[in-house]
Amino acid sequence: MTFQSWGSICAPWQEGGFNIKELLSWNKALISKWLWLLIQGRGGVWAAWTEFYVIVDSSIWTVLSKPHFAESWRAILKVRGHLLTIAGSQQGAQAALNSCVLKGEFVVSKPYDMFRKKRRKLGWTKALICPELLPKHKVCVIQATQQVLSTLDKISARGYPMVNWCCLCERAWESHRHLLFRCSYSKNICRLMQSWLDIPGCRTDCSLKNWLYWISAKGGFRSWQKIVVTCSIAGMVYSIWEERNMRIFRGQARSHDLVAKQLQWILQTRLLVSFNSCIQNWLALK
Repeated sequence: MTFQSWGSICAPWQEGGFNIKELLSWNKALISKWLWLLIQGRGGVWAAWTEFYVIVDSSIWTVLSKPHFAESWRAILKVRGHLLTIAGSQQGAQAALNSCVLKGEFVVSKPYDMFRKKRRKLGWTKALICPELLPKHKVCVIQATQQVLSTLDKISARGYPMVNWCCLCERAWESHRHLLFRCSYSKNICRLMQSWLDIPGCRTDCSLKNWLYWISAKGGFRSWQKIVVTCSIAGMVYSIWEERNMRIFRGQARSHDLVAKQLQWILQTRLLVSFNSCIQNWLALK
């Protein structure tokens, strides 16, 4: 279990979230399309009826909400108010709506980006934007990089009586920094994976976040090498966390050699679907 705010979970990958739609903002974005259709006169019979019976002699920007209005119409007026607040003026709101149009069609994702709460973009997430990366590996490495996994030191800090001891190496306290990758068990997996990758310049001597920063900015890596190394790093994080949980909650333990071999098989299976010829050639040598 992890403790993150819903806002951070709904943030895009680039902002350290899980790219889940924030429904309140998404609903506003969908309603803003109806607002744009009314302005453009493209709402069909519904738009004509609204013009005649609701707006009457006013305009969509000045008509007031009344108690007898339907809930859907009051929702449109609320979104109009939000849009005016964001843009600052009627002209600005009109320009904001027009900026959401692409080839004559309203693109809902653009007003969604206006309504949602934005967060700072994180440089280390660039390495994680690749279709070959397994979703569960991606989620786990994002949580680990932001140090929100429920390690024993975090649980103890919340006041729960826990024996804080790393179940992998049994030599130090458990924390994000220790598990990834100061623990001797984790280091052995890194060493085996580095040997398996056999990619020049691949490092195992820095923190997880610096590792991802390094991959994102590394000019010496080719594009296919970045994909393979990123998938391997995310896979190692997930495998180490999975092994830790299996030992604590199931009483089952695997050697670091077995964990590395299983991860290598998973990565080979996953990367086989890649259309990158360089990755296919690299896999053929394994």
